[in-house]
Formats: sequence, structure tokens, C-alpha cells
Amino acid sequence: MDRIATLGACLAGCDVALVIRSGDDGCLGWGRSWPGGDLRAVDYPRLAAVVQAAPTDDDGVVMADAAAAPEGDVTAVALRGMGLAFAARVPLSMGGRISLILAGCQAGPQGLPGHVVCGLRVLGDLARDGVNTAVTPLAMPASGLSADLIPVMKRVVGVGFAFLDEDGVFLDLNGYVARLLGGEPASLTGSSFLDLTPVHYREDVAESFRRVIHDGLRVRGEWPILTTEGVLRRTSVSSERFEYGGRPVCLSVIADVTHQYADHALRQAQARLLKQVVLEKPLPELLRGVGEVVRTHRPRAGVLVMHRHNDGLDVESAVAGSDGTQAFIDALATDDTRAPWATSVTNNRQVMAADLGADEWRGECARLARHCGVRGVWCWPLRAQDGGALGCLVVLLERTGLPVEWEAEFLDELSDLTGFALERQDRIEGLRRSALYDDLTGAANRTLLDDRLAALRAGDARAGSRTAVLLLDLDDFKAINDTYGHACGDELLVAAVARIRKALRADDTVARVGGDEFVVVLADADEATARGVAGRVLEQFDEPVQLGTHSVAVRPSVGAAVGPAGGGDPEALLKAADQAMYNAKRAGKGTYYLSA
Repeated sequence: MDRIATLGACLAGCDVALVIRSGDDGCLGWGRSWPGGDLRAVDYPRLAAVVQAAPTDDDGVVMADAAAAPEGDVTAVALRGMGLAFAARVPLSMGGRISLILAGCQAGPQGLPGHVVCGLRVLGDLARDGVNTAVTPLAMPASGLSADLIPVMKRVVGVGFAFLDEDGVFLDLNGYVARLLGGEPASLTGSSFLDLTPVHYREDVAESFRRVIHDGLRVRGEWPILTTEGVLRRTSVSSERFEYGGRPVCLSVIADVTHQYADHALRQAQARLLKQVVLEKPLPELLRGVGEVVRTHRPRAGVLVMHRHNDGLDVESAVAGSDGTQAFIDALATDDTRAPWATSVTNNRQVMAADLGADEWRGECARLARHCGVRGVWCWPLRAQDGGALGCLVVLLERTGLPVEWEAEFLDELSDLTGFALERQDRIEGLRRSALYDDLTGAANRTLLDDRLAALRAGDARAGSRTAVLLLDLDDFKAINDTYGHACGDELLVAAVARIRKALRADDTVARVGGDEFVVVLADADEATARGVAGRVLEQFDEPVQLGTHSVAVRPSVGAAVGPAGGGDPEALLKAADQAMYNAKRAGKGTYYLSA
């Protein structure tokens, strides 16, 4: 019975367990205290009497939480007097005569999960016949444990059992543990738990097995494991020494807590992402954490966040978990219309490419994936509040397969969160662009132009450099606008800015300051630089501009002015460029004039 009690305590995660017979003060077996807990002096008969006297529910289960009990609760007072925080009674046999009492020094849940109660009652059923014929403790030989107890316990649904030696090798395990590890009991028997443990955890886990077997300690912990499919799972493990096959082994009760861990990681990611959105962090920095949170359970996965711009997709964030996924990310073409992510965004739905080697996946994406060792791609559309697709969350995998249920739920929530962040940043960027850029042409507006000139003036003062300004006006723009209509006029302005930009250097700025007037600011420029840029701008207008079905010849008049070394008054510089432009118009239009 002491083995039954010990296994029950391990299964329920309690400090103390007793097997009692109703109506008797004596105990048929008992468990031991956890490491560090001073519960060896618990008055077991008194504990049995207190719990037997407490009221029970319809199922015969009583749970008394001494910390939360009302003032004057007799059971709670008695438990506190023994240094205990809670106690529970679970009938083990169908007749209710044999019960398991569980107690602990920390407040437990307000009830036991159904699968735990089921497992505890299986224990009672195994011992019922012997207990009904003798009140004295039963001696269960170690050699009989495997034949009688273990096969039944291995069939308990929802509870993971495994027997391991001091090196962490599986001697026996049930189907729950096998499914958790991604294999079958027969194939996993003889393999090492340590081989499935991430490297930086192995020493601590190995030491736990040794402490259990050599020192007889009970050890509880939460350990990550890598399944045979490469998925990182979080497990809650309770272990203690047990006799199995005539030798001491480690009995571990293992539960999968990955879902709870993933939920916690998602909440953390949500808080971090919302904070970064409020602080208006750059989009790549904001989204980098999305990839990292996916890799908490898929360490070798690659994660992409793609953002829809016009008719194309841009990669806003990329996190690689392996050399293969990194190679794929480096070489992928986001404009491949047959790629899974293109299908996901176009159709605004999830796309699960469980096996890119299948015939249904062809084209450059599938070829590149096979070359880099990427076998599966999962795509979640990132949606705005109106339901439209903003982009796509892409998970790249080195194995084929589909996400399990909890993982799909996790990625659902993560994609919703990422879509919110993208939409928020798009709105912020839109407001920023409206404040600093011309809505029609995308050129800088007067506000950004003034900021640029002020910054260059300060830089010129420090470095003794010069700033040049070009002022451009499209010749006869009004006549073109009147002839072809305002829509064609707007199209001409957009085309003019695109042509001007082709003539500029990387650090130069073009701003729209009037209907058809533009200012170009040249940093660190002298007269020769100003002449060269002005000439290149005019060359860009040698060819007519196509406006729908109309081919329109248009040229600008350009006035240029260069400020003094060490900086000068920006307004004076603009006035000089404006006067130079009118000089160019008087000289015959379609040319440039440099202010003296």
C-alpha cells in the first residue's frame, strides 16, 4: 500500500498520501514528503480522522483549502495545526470503503482533474481484493509490479508514466508519453530522455535522475523536450525512486504543459508588441519578436512577416532557425505568384503547404524549397479590421506536416496580433507621410523642405560646406492642364517628380512647393555640382511624357543658387533660385540659369 500511496501522491502532485479504510483510524500506507518539506512528522492517524470527518460531495471527494476556508472551519483549523494547507479524499474502490487521502503544505486547486481521479481509482481497484481480506498493510513484491500494476497504469488516458534508469534511458512508458515525444512506446523504449532534451538543460535533468535513484529524493520540475519531429514542448515532470524489475529506477509522471506555456508566451508577445506600437518603433524591430515567439516551440523554423504594398509583398521581418531556412529566406522571390504566401494573401485565407515536394506545389518557390531543405510552409493572412489582407505570417519548416490543434490556435492569435500591429503602423506611417510629404506626387512638402534646409544650414556651419538649391517650374503647364484635363495634369506632375529623382544623388531632396513648382536641395554642393544636376534634370525631359493616349512634350525652367561656405539664410537662397528661374524663362524656357 505504501507504493500505491506514493504513486498516488506523484500522480496528483501532492506532498503526502495515505491509503485508509473507512471507519478505521489506522492507515494502510503512506507517501513521503517532497525534498525540502518538513512533513515527516505529520500525525497520519489524526490526518485520516480529520479528513474522514469532513463533509464530502456527491462523488465522495472532499477538498479543504485551509488558506481560503471561512473563519472557524474545523477541518481548516486542524490542517493548519499540522502544517498543511489543503487535503483531499478520493475513494479508490467502487464501494467507497478504500480511500486515498492527499495533503500538502501549499494550497492546491479547488478540485482534482477528472483524469487524475480516474488514475487514482485504478490504483484502488488493483488493491481492492487484498485490502478487503486483510486490514494489515499488503506487501506488493517488486517483481509483481510489472505484471499487475504497470500494464493497467499504461492504459490510463491523459496521464503520462515512464520508468527510466539513472542515465535517463526509457525502460517502459505509456502511450501518452510516446505521443508527447512523437513516437511509439516500442520505438522509444531503450532511447534516452536526455537525447530529447535541449543541450543547455541536459546536465540539470541528468542530475535530477541521479538524485532520485541514488538519494531517494522526489524531484519536480518543468523541462523542455524536443520531440522526434523537432517540436519544442514544455513538460511538467514529477519523479521519485521506485522498484522496477528488481532494481531502483526513476518513476516519472509527465504532463504536457506546452499549451499553457505558449499562451503565456503569446500574452508576453502581445504586451511587448503593443508597447512597441505605442512607442512607434520601426516596423522591422516591432515584428522581430513575432518570429522569436514562434521559435519558442519550433526552434528550427524560419518565420517571415510579409507586408502588402500596392500589388506586391515586402518582407518586413525574417527570422531563420536553421541554415536551410536562412538559405531559403536569402534566395526567395516575393513576386512568385504561385508561392503559398501569394495564394494566402490573394485569397485572404490560410494556406497549409504540408509538403512542398508534392505535385500540387510547383514553380520557383517549390524548387528553391527542395534545394534548401524546406519541406513545409504554413501561411496565415494578416488581416485589417475591415477583414482585408495586409500581408502574411509565414512559417518555414524542415519537416512535412500540419500544426497540431493548440499550435494552430496559437498561430491564429499571433496572426491577429501581427495584423493589428501592421495596420496600426500603416496608419501612423500614413499620418507621418501626410504631414511631411505631398499626397499626389510623394515629394517632400514645405514642412519637410524647411526641416531639410535648417539641418543642412547647421551642418554647413560645422563643416564649412555649402548647400545648393534648384527651383523648377514646368513651362506652359496651365495650357496642358486646360487641354487634357486635371487628371492628366496630375499624372504629369507625378511623372515629373519621378524624372527629377532620376537625375539626383542619393542624399538630395525634391519637394513640391506649388502647383507645378518644385525645389531640389543639394547637400555639400558647389557651382559645378549645381550645373551638373540641373543639366541632368533637363535631359530627363528630352522625351515626351505619355499621358493615357496622349504624348505630351514638356520641359522645366530651372533656376539654381549656391549658398556661401559655412551656411547661409535658407530664405535668401530660395529667393535667389526663384530669380534665377525667371531669368531662365526670359532666356527662352526649357533651360537653366545659375544665380551669380
